[in-house]
Amino acid sequence: FRINGDEVDLTQGYDITIDIDEGIPSPGDGYQAIDAPSTRDRLVFDAGRQAVYAVNTLDQEIERFALADGHWSALAAVVVPGLTDAAITPDGTTLIVLADDHVSDIALADGTFTPIVRATLTDTFCGAFLDKAAAGSNNKVFIVGNFHGCSGFADGFLYDTQSHALTSSGFFFNGTARAIGAGS
Repeated sequence: FRINGDEVDLTQGYDITIDIDEGIPSPGDGYQAIDAPSTRDRLVFDAGRQAVYAVNTLDQEIERFALADGHWSALAAVVVPGLTDAAITPDGTTLIVLADDHVSDIALADGTFTPIVRATLTDTFCGAFLDKAAAGSNNKVFIVGNFHGCSGFADGFLYDTQSHALTSSGFFFNGTARAIGAGS
C-alpha cells in the first residue's frame, strides 16, 4: 500500500481516515442496468437520438434503447428475419441493416424505424450470406460475406447508400468489417 508515493507496512494494522473533497460535484447516477437478457452481436450508438441499437441475431431483432430525462428505457424491438449485422452512417441519418441475403436501410429521422430492402444478394451458393458491415464517410458501406454451408474465400461488397447498388469488392477468408469513429 502506498500513500503519497511512500510504502506503508500494513502488517501491524492501522485505522485509516479518508478525507473527501465535498467541493467536487456528484456525477449523479453513473450506472443504470436495463433489463436486456438476450445476447447481442453488435451495439450501435445513435448520438443524434441518444439511442442504442442492439443486433440480436439469435432472436433476429434489433433491440432499441433510448435515453430520456437521464434514464435509459427499452423501446419496441424490430424483427428482421435473418438479421446478421447493422451499422450507422457517419451522418447519423440511416441505419444499414444486413440480413442473410439482403441489405435494408432504416431512416432514423422519421421515427418509424421501418427497414426497407434496398439490395439483394443474388448468389447464395454454399449458403453465402451478408455477414458484417462498416459504414464509410463516402456514402459506402463495406460488407463482408460468409458461408453457412461451406468454408473458403467469401465475397466482400461495397453498398452505395445513395444508389443502393451492391458491388463485389474482392474475396476474404474469415473477413471482418470495421470503421474508425470518423467513418473512414
